[in-house]
Amino acid sequence: MPSRWKLTPASEYAEQLAVILKFPPLLQVASKTVARRAHDSGLVTGKNPMSVAAAAVYMVGVTAGCVKAFTEISEVASKKDVTIRNCYKVMYSHKHQLLSGFDCSLDINRLIM
Repeated sequence: MPSRWKLTPASEYAEQLAVILKFPPLLQVASKTVARRAHDSGLVTGKNPMSVAAAAVYMVGVTAGCVKAFTEISEVASKKDVTIRNCYKVMYSHKHQLLSGFDCSLDINRLIM
């Protein structure tokens, strides 16, 4: 039986979080794209969309040099920082796939596990 509820995609949440955290427009788009890629590739199946969005925002922020702590993002996302960190760990192992092809300068080497 089809669900009557539509979940908001992680990509939409990522864009909202990036705006609230005052990321520049290019990084807002990058955050949205990373969240969409993570979802579309099946990496985050079963994960809460807000957690995926928060992890995407964290990844983009770190690689762009706009470092936001897990705690700051968790407050804005209303998710525990450990929840976001767990989602980030899944996405981190596919960082090249998720962060490739952006016009803005994202330095993947800034990411740490």
